[in-house]
Amino acid sequence: MLVAAALELATEWGITGFAQGTGAAGVLACFNAWLEREGSGNREEQTILKNARDFLQTHGYGERFYNLAQDYLGNTDRNHAGYMHRAGGERDKPWFYLTDAAFETEICKGFDAKFVCEVLRRCGWLVSAEKDRVKTRLRWSGKGIGSDINQRFYLLVGDRPPGEYEHSGGQDG
Repeated sequence: MLVAAALELATEWGITGFAQGTGAAGVLACFNAWLEREGSGNREEQTILKNARDFLQTHGYGERFYNLAQDYLGNTDRNHAGYMHRAGGERDKPWFYLTDAAFETEICKGFDAKFVCEVLRRCGWLVSAEKDRVKTRLRWSGKGIGSDINQRFYLLVGDRPPGEYEHSGGQDG
């Protein structure tokens, strides 16, 4: 509104050549166009959810995540981001166990990790068996040498926020 007031003063003093009230109306029109384009939610939170959704939908089913349904936990590529598992079979939402590095660089992207965890937890996407922890312990014993896992990861259930599954009729993928 400061811009609108400045325009109105400049108009009153004969600087702009606008008709009285035009400055305020123009500023209001710009604001309304911005609000329609950007939405009314918390922009930081929307960006965090977009970062996570984009990363998991782009890389979650590829070589950066090792699928725990495989018999042998071989190496993923050098940009290993974690593990993917469908707890109840192929029809269920995938569980993505993200490494610290992948979570911080691909999901947080400069945002404070605690804040990111709050946002993801609040919408029900980040889950943990323990209320006071943000990471979940994954214990997995596979076949072959080097196939056992026993460490903590950030666990995101699904490749998009839970609310988006509800809007898509519960369909996965």
